[in-house]
Amino acid sequence: MKRSLRLGFIALALATPFSRYEARPAPDVDEESAVLSPCVSVAYVDYYVGSNARWIVDRQNGSVSAWELNRPLPLWSNDGVVFRLSSRRNVAPSRLSATSADSFAPTTEFFGRAYFFLNDASRVPLEGAASPFVRRDDLLLALDLRAQGRLVWKLRARDFARFFASDVSSLQFLPQLELLPNDELLAVVQGDRNIKRFAISAADGTPRLLDAPAQSK
Repeated sequence: MKRSLRLGFIALALATPFSRYEARPAPDVDEESAVLSPCVSVAYVDYYVGSNARWIVDRQNGSVSAWELNRPLPLWSNDGVVFRLSSRRNVAPSRLSATSADSFAPTTEFFGRAYFFLNDASRVPLEGAASPFVRRDDLLLALDLRAQGRLVWKLRARDFARFFASDVSSLQFLPQLELLPNDELLAVVQGDRNIKRFAISAADGTPRLLDAPAQSK
């Protein structure tokens, strides 16, 4: 009986520190210590890893943040945010979790820039609202890897409306990019009834329609 009580006490003592660690709230982003938070798989957050940073694309808050490659610490700023769609700076961006490394996708990098798709408008869920988050991929960003993630250019899917029928109701990018010669990117925009391919200048974001109909002589 005494042996069973002793073993139970040791097990409780060993388990207690881990229980306290899990229940401890994550530190704020402005603390000097490592920023750790539970990695919750949600539809509106994407994780990427590139040549000089790890990135979090938070579609709900409309932000892109950069993080150190080897430590869960924000890069270039206190909260890591390099692009913010909304002026609401009091909205806390998503934080990097040390346990989320396996969920990182490769960053699309080309011409010294990193490219990300984002929802064109941030979404603040209404209190008590149960509507699911919808990924729209209707904003394309180019961030400068050599200038602390500075925004170089951005393209909205609605900027391509002139290439579609006048009654098109919605436009969005297909979430993929391909490299083309002459420092261009291949982007695909989807309308109500068809999709069209565009060559995008990596330098300034100028689009060029690739599926233009042949001109009659």
